[in-house]
This record gives sequence, C-alpha cells and structure tokens, in this order.
Amino acid sequence: MSAMHTGPSILITGGAGFIGRRLTHYLVNRGARVIVADLQLDQRKAELAPFADVVEYVEGDVKDEKCLFSLVKDRSCVVHLAAGASFLMYEERPVYETVNVMHGFLNVLEAVRFYKVSKLVYASTSAVYEGNTTPYHEGMDLRPADHKALAKKVCEEFAGLYRARYGVSAIGVRPFSVYGESEVEKGYLANVISLFTWAMVAGNRPLVWGDGNQTRDFVYVDDAAEVFGKCVLEDVTAPVVNAGTGIKTSFNEVLMTINEYLGTEILPVYEPVPVSVYARNLQADTARQREFGLMPRVGVKEGIGKVIASAKRREPSVLAQLADAQRGYASVLSRLRAVNQQQGPCSGACVDEY
Repeated sequence: MSAMHTGPSILITGGAGFIGRRLTHYLVNRGARVIVADLQLDQRKAELAPFADVVEYVEGDVKDEKCLFSLVKDRSCVVHLAAGASFLMYEERPVYETVNVMHGFLNVLEAVRFYKVSKLVYASTSAVYEGNTTPYHEGMDLRPADHKALAKKVCEEFAGLYRARYGVSAIGVRPFSVYGESEVEKGYLANVISLFTWAMVAGNRPLVWGDGNQTRDFVYVDDAAEVFGKCVLEDVTAPVVNAGTGIKTSFNEVLMTINEYLGTEILPVYEPVPVSVYARNLQADTARQREFGLMPRVGVKEGIGKVIASAKRREPSVLAQLADAQRGYASVLSRLRAVNQQQGPCSGACVDEY
C-alpha cells in the first residue's frame, strides 16, 4: 500500500458492491488502509481498478469463519455490507437468504468481539420501518413485513445484545432508496431511477406500478457511502442512524426530470402493483443525521443527471439490455406469484428498492 495510507486499518465485507466501492474510495482518500472482502471480485474488476495499488482485495465469504477471523484480526474497524440487497432475493429463496444474512452477521459480531475491534459499522435497511407513519425516525417500534427487513431487524437486535453483554461498539446504518451510476451489475434489481433512465435513454416507455404518485427518499450513492464513512472515522455514537435526505420524490417527478434532461416527452406504461404489500411513501427523519453531520449533498435532480450521463456512455448493445431490465423484474414476480398460488399465500413483501 502507498506510504500515505497510514491511517486506520479497515475491513469492508461486501466492499466490491454498489455502496462498498464508493465507501472504499471515500476511506482511501482519507488515508485509511482498506481491505475489501467480497465473493464477486472477478465480476467487478473494472470498478475496482482505480484502487488496485492501495487496497487489498480478498475473495472470501463471511460465513467462512476461519477466513473471516483471519481478516478481522488487527483491524481498527469492520464495515459489514455483505448480504443480499434486494427483497426479491429473499422472496425467491427465503430460507437460504434469511439464514445467510444472520449467519454472516453473527460471524462478524463474534470476530469483532474476539479481537476487541474498536468499532463495527453495518448495513441495516429502511425497510424495517414499513407500516409506520412517515417520516421514519430511529426510535420507532418496528414490525417488518418481509423476510429481508425482519432478518435485518434481528441483526440489529443481535448488535444490541453484543453491545450490552460484550461492549461491542456497533452502529447500524439504515439506507433509504440508494441510486447512482454504477448499478449495471444489478440489472433488474437496480434502483427505479436507473431502471427508468435506462429505458428512456434508449427511447423506451418505462414501466410504472400504480399511478406513479408513490414516493421514495432517494439518496445518491456517494452520500450513502459517506454516512458509512463518517460512522467509521468520526465520533458517531448512535446505535442506528438513517441514511436519507428527508425529501420525498414521486416516481412521476423522476420521470418528468428525466424527460427534461433528454428533451423528450416519453410517457410511462402504468400497470397495477403486482405485490400484495407495497410501500406507498418512504421518507427519513434526518434529525439524528444532522446531529452527527451526516446530511447528503447531492440533490435528486443532480443525481438523476449523473445517471443519465452514465447511461449515454454505455455501448448501444449494453444499453439495449439495460433498457429492458424492468421486464426481468416483472417476470420474476409473475413466476413467484404462480408458485405462491400453488404452495400457499405470498409473504407480502414490501418492495423497498422499486
């Protein structure tokens, strides 16, 4: 590693992922020594290339206790991002994904406890709030409606247990609707801003569930990564903290902004919401973020512009595939509904990222 990187030694599990790559950049730019552990390093080499000389990369699984303990030893901080990111992954394989996320997190907690690591920062989800009234604040009672959100809530509870019993300093970050330029590898699991943009830059009509007036608290990926980074490097003491803007933006407003950038008047295709429980509005209460200086800087209009500029740089063949990504999402849901009709009622997952 470069001589300038003499700061804290930080392990990021899932560091080759969407937020992880930006967090790596954030920490490296502040002199940290970063070790990235991920199962998908080969698929993301291009995105990781800028850090090749100053970051150590290890292909590893947090469920591999021996590997994980060797990586956690002598670290100043662990950032745990490795987990299935989309509710749809949990709907397709509810037992596998739910067990995975808790197994990996418990291994991380045990390793952090064993080596007395000074701080653990981990990714939870804003989906834990579903069913409450917006804006969502960190002190709300939580009754998650789907496997992903419930698994993350259980992880938060385990973090609380390790904090109380063993003195583990653990901070859970609850990201809201994170979007940005580099979601290509996520395909149909990308944020709706990317899905709409890919379709419209290619001249296609985007697919919208419902009337388009549903809202999300859209957070640009660099801002989300900065919340994690500040929790690592600064004196953030809260057990959980939101990563949101406090601003609600409707899907129709997103479409209007994309049309304004493109100079087009592309109309969406409105279709019925295909899931039984669906988040109508998402919005963060940002009081705790402001207290710790964790407020975002990129507004949604500026962020959409960045996503559009990135889409325009794509090869036509790649853009054509991305433009139809929403249909992949819809087809998976259709298949799951058919399975659920045969085997029993759907779990009624809330689609947080769409």
